[in-house]
Amino acid sequence: MHSKPIIYRGVPCYSFRQLDEDARAAKGTAFRAFKRSEPELTEGVDYFYLDAEQGRELIERLRESGLIYRSTWNLVLVTGSGRRRLGLD
Repeated sequence: MHSKPIIYRGVPCYSFRQLDEDARAAKGTAFRAFKRSEPELTEGVDYFYLDAEQGRELIERLRESGLIYRSTWNLVLVTGSGRRRLGLD
């Protein structure tokens, strides 16, 4: 079962927290998978990156709603294609 996606720029996306929870995996599992696969992923297709300044309002809103880890500073949102490429689908 997948978490309800976060819609960003009209694209269904998932936070690392959502991916970890969907997989019933330890915190950091999705992040490590992302870091291993990042060279093969395409920003804007497989994921979106928002730095703390650019995405401040969205990051705060997602933090308050519990959709991202409280420690999240910069935000990566993984799209459906990124989720599949990370093997987390």
